[in-house]
Amino acid sequence: MTSDESSIRPNENSIRVLLVEDNTADAEIVTIHLEEASGDAVTITRVARLSEAIEKLRCEPHDVVLLDLSLPDSRGIETVSRLRAEADRAAVVVMTGSLDERLSLEAADHGAEAFLVKGEAEGALLMRTLVYAIRQHRSRRELEEERRESEYRATHDALTRLPNRMLLMDRLQQAMQTASRTERVVGLLFVDLDHFKEVNDDLGHATGDALLQCVAERLTQHVRASDTVARLGGDEFVVLLTNVRRGEDVHILAEKLEQALSEPATLEGHDVTPGASIGAAVGPEDGASAAELLAAADAAMYRTKRSRRERDAEHTAPPPASQAPAQDTATTEQTSASDSNLEFHFAPEIDVEAGNLSGVEVIPMCPLPDGRMIPWSSSAAHEIERPSQTSAVLHGVFSLLERKVAESTLLKRAPRISLVLPERVLTHPELPERLESLRMQLERSAEHSAQLECRIPPTLLIARFRGELPTWVANAHAKLALDLGAAPSLDQLLLALRHFPVSCVHTPVDLAGPPGGSRIERATAACIAHLLEYLKIRWSVHDVDRESQAENLYDLGARHMRGALFVPAGSDREVSAELASGIGWVPSHKRAPEA
Repeated sequence: MTSDESSIRPNENSIRVLLVEDNTADAEIVTIHLEEASGDAVTITRVARLSEAIEKLRCEPHDVVLLDLSLPDSRGIETVSRLRAEADRAAVVVMTGSLDERLSLEAADHGAEAFLVKGEAEGALLMRTLVYAIRQHRSRRELEEERRESEYRATHDALTRLPNRMLLMDRLQQAMQTASRTERVVGLLFVDLDHFKEVNDDLGHATGDALLQCVAERLTQHVRASDTVARLGGDEFVVLLTNVRRGEDVHILAEKLEQALSEPATLEGHDVTPGASIGAAVGPEDGASAAELLAAADAAMYRTKRSRRERDAEHTAPPPASQAPAQDTATTEQTSASDSNLEFHFAPEIDVEAGNLSGVEVIPMCPLPDGRMIPWSSSAAHEIERPSQTSAVLHGVFSLLERKVAESTLLKRAPRISLVLPERVLTHPELPERLESLRMQLERSAEHSAQLECRIPPTLLIARFRGELPTWVANAHAKLALDLGAAPSLDQLLLALRHFPVSCVHTPVDLAGPPGGSRIERATAACIAHLLEYLKIRWSVHDVDRESQAENLYDLGARHMRGALFVPAGSDREVSAELASGIGWVPSHKRAPEA
């Protein structure tokens, strides 16, 4: 039978019904019932074949399809499946000649919203069924869209729209498994921007965000569609290269990307040159697992960054003695490290359960030529400090800190001193001796037994020491603490805990996101919290400045926090004054009931 298309009483506000029925008599009965029940509220288009219905749905929007399961070109439940595969914008109501419970359930399983028996569905019932089916279909689509959006947010970075760490690790694991069955290799490039903090500090966070988006775009433009560009957090990106024939190709692409990121860009009205250090790793040669390969790429990035700094230092080294103005080098270095040039930034840590001081973070601060003070551990400090000066600065920092320990009420009271040191100092031959001297000063001056610890990011720890204990840990000069940084990672944490005796783990305040954050964020945070509790490793959270953050973290199990909510960071004199006035926050369950 040829198709008999007809439109009944078109109305732009009416329900658009596509009637798929090859029997003319049945089609006319349905049309009459709908006319009587709805008047102008329904617009009907009729076709006789499934192929015609699919074509109609592709070309014109419809709200609902009334579908007969016995058509010239399709029969049975397959008819619903074929229709759903081609068009999912309309609800589907199945019509059959007799009631069959099994068939009705199968139709629902294949995407139909409702089921009717011919001859039993009169006007009012037919109309209610159509309206119900449309609402059900719209609700299902909205839920599906919300699920997809939630899944996307959980696996992608909000700023750059790139895959995040979770999605990267999943794809990396799949790529490693595929590579093990083929003769191809997996490439991983760890990209770290060179001056991102300076852009943020000097030009503002809007320019910093624009820079991250610019880097994401350039990286994406220079890789294949089958590759993955991900943002780990902060200024760190990773490029996953799959189906690579030779390891050399990975290193060639690293050079191309480095060149692409060295081109200047105008961002928020400022001329900015991104610049990046890139480390390359090839699996399975450099790592048999996803975590090991990521750690290898991270370590290669640090080697690249260090090599570049050393090369730049050579190019900017002072002229030979025969050409340079006469001066006393020792005097110059000692002056650069004099006490007057150094400061300390103190951030007290509070035991929120006991309501008292549980530690102090100590950050040595060094001056820039313009007089601004920056952390000694920052890249900017490294760039202005000549390699020959490091020993002098190290001596000046620890000498001044020993005097502070003897004089400062804050440091005398602290059960724990946590030091944030530059990467270049962690393997310095003089560090163990300086730490031991400081530890002995703590024993002499502190009001009680105090611990000394050094904080290191897990990636740097893994790359630097390759499973061997730092000398200052092996000889018990100081404890080892991990700083998970801006993007906490379970895989890096587990790898570090596997090889090193960690005494404390420091995490940012946004470890679990805001209260009521995504389930993925909270699940990761809860996993880290339970793991640290099980291993009896102290958990410290920094930058807590709002009560909602403290409550959120307390619910997860955090008991040691620091930030403006408790005591504002500053000099030892300012912090001591704040401590004298008491700590201003306690968990809600410990507060006295209001009158």
